[in-house]
Amino acid sequence: MSNQLRGQRPTVETLKELLDYEPETGILTWKERPCRYFKTNGAWKRWNSRYAEKPAGSKNSSGYIQLCLPGCRPLAHVVIWVIQTGKWPEHQVDHVNHKRDDNRWLNLRATTPAENMKNLGRQANRKSGVAGVYYDKSLKKWRVWISEEGRNRYIGSFDTEEEAIRKRKAFEAALGYHPNHGTDTANGEEPLYNGRTEIWFD
Repeated sequence: MSNQLRGQRPTVETLKELLDYEPETGILTWKERPCRYFKTNGAWKRWNSRYAEKPAGSKNSSGYIQLCLPGCRPLAHVVIWVIQTGKWPEHQVDHVNHKRDDNRWLNLRATTPAENMKNLGRQANRKSGVAGVYYDKSLKKWRVWISEEGRNRYIGSFDTEEEAIRKRKAFEAALGYHPNHGTDTANGEEPLYNGRTEIWFD
């Protein structure tokens, strides 16, 4: 989904009325909800007694925190972007360190789908663990490819895995790949947050 939202898009004002956000921890908290959102006073009191001032959302099957709002079920990191910037992202919101439930503000950035593909985690299904680096048994060499403007580009073949990975990383840097691309930050490898621009909305 281009805006990572299920259902009707709420306004910025509605989101700020319903939720509090702590940028340093990434936690969204339910505010006390006005009675106009409920059909009866009893339902209003029960909801606030159970949820007000408590963490909002739960982890879905894909590992993202998902919210249940009136008329929609948006992903928490997208809602956070709206609360912080005052506008819905044009495309996607990326988790810089690949941890889908880490919604701290320094870990979120707006991206296009193509940019998002330049910040993928380590690929366990590759012998080298690095995207675009393959061992060719017939040649007994390591071959290197990279995606550039939607097309696979062949870089070359190398005698050692280390040399192939070094060449791949050099091309990633030249083509604007994120420094965390191909790293295992979701399992403890230290992420990089360089280049992050803080955007605030009052």
